[in-house]
Amino acid sequence: MPPPTPSDKYTLTVLDVGWESSQLFCQDSWVTQTVLDAPQVVLVTSATVPGLRRLEGVLHLLSEHTDAVIAVVGPPRRRWPRHVRHSLGAKAKEADQRGHLVDVPQDAALASRGLDSSPLPSHVLASVTKVFKALDLSTSTEGTP
Repeated sequence: MPPPTPSDKYTLTVLDVGWESSQLFCQDSWVTQTVLDAPQVVLVTSATVPGLRRLEGVLHLLSEHTDAVIAVVGPPRRRWPRHVRHSLGAKAKEADQRGHLVDVPQDAALASRGLDSSPLPSHVLASVTKVFKALDLSTSTEGTP
């Protein structure tokens, strides 16, 4: 994947932190370089203790390189079990205070069938809008990120 050019209207890098992120940071590859060179990254994780622990590790590894917006897939935070709420680390809490932590509702149909030609559910689109706002991306119809 070639690096973005200054003429690109939107550039967005999304990193799913559900896999072992040390693989990304312990080797030199185009994926590593793309993530480290990105001015902003969207980190996606699950609303689970392991998901939030992996998130905190990635935030520490990325903190010197890029600004991150976090998309947490699962129930709204008010419905997280206490042990999940308490596993939110210091870096994630800082991101939350900046408005950079966004709840993304789990959609069973979307999770089972994946992306296809069907429109995204409105509750998922509302979360995507929040991510765009946190990234300071325009949500107008002038361009598509």
